[in-house]
Amino acid sequence: MHEVITIAAQHVESLGAWSPIPISEGRFFEFGAGWDLHVAQTLYCLGVDRQTVIDIRRLLKPSLVVDVRDRLSAGPGRSFLRTPPTADPVSAYLAATGIEYRAPCDARSTGLPSGSIDFVTSTDTLAHIPVDDIRQILTECRRILSDDGAMSFQIDYRDHYSYFDQDVSAYNFLRYDKRAWKPYNSALHH
Repeated sequence: MHEVITIAAQHVESLGAWSPIPISEGRFFEFGAGWDLHVAQTLYCLGVDRQTVIDIRRLLKPSLVVDVRDRLSAGPGRSFLRTPPTADPVSAYLAATGIEYRAPCDARSTGLPSGSIDFVTSTDTLAHIPVDDIRQILTECRRILSDDGAMSFQIDYRDHYSYFDQDVSAYNFLRYDKRAWKPYNSALHH
């Protein structure tokens, strides 16, 4: 959880440095929201009031959202402005935190109005998207971004197998050329 809090705080810091729009007043957009909306929930704790978060497929698991909410409530980070409300069910909780979850929704064509978003974030998602799709996603992000808006992306370059196998280095994949790595690489990693 500490790593997620750090990443969300880095998003807020970066966006605040590059945009004159106050974080608390900005309209946020995140693609690749995930199963538990951990970044969106943490951004709420850091003062973000309006978020649209999307995924290409409906991945949200209410029990995981509640687990993150409870952990954020139990041990607030030192930079938190507030803790999550205890509203139930998850739909009421998301409404109370200003998080609008849309899935399925394609980040290449969101349907959001041009200039309607002030801040775009994505956390550990871009490594799972084919290059040609990334170009289209970034074009769409630029279209929906307001003139004074900013974007912040966290990309996880570590070998994903290192998360569950201590014998695998975070840089393990660099030992292989593309052809040798292909049998080991998931189709979800680009």
